[in-house]
Amino acid sequence: QVAKDVDGSGDYLLLTHRHVAHLHPFSSYLCRRPRPAPPSWVLYHRFTIAHDNSVCVASQVHPQMLVELAPQYFLENLPPSEGKELLVELRRSLEPP
Repeated sequence: QVAKDVDGSGDYLLLTHRHVAHLHPFSSYLCRRPRPAPPSWVLYHRFTIAHDNSVCVASQVHPQMLVELAPQYFLENLPPSEGKELLVELRRSLEPP
């Protein structure tokens, strides 16, 4: 499951569910001092619908990895969204001329 930071502040659009969520409050990204900028893209294990809509067990991922390692999943199974369009565009740019 993949999410993309939509505004640079840790508001993630979940590509499969089209919900907006945040990193879980106990995430290692949020517990570090000084706090680093949130990752642009994350793979996450679980999404909880609660008062704070959070993703748990999240790891930074580069979008190139998504389209290189599992293009069918990310390019064919995701619902239409800005994130999917970015992945399709990225895939085209990685194809040989």
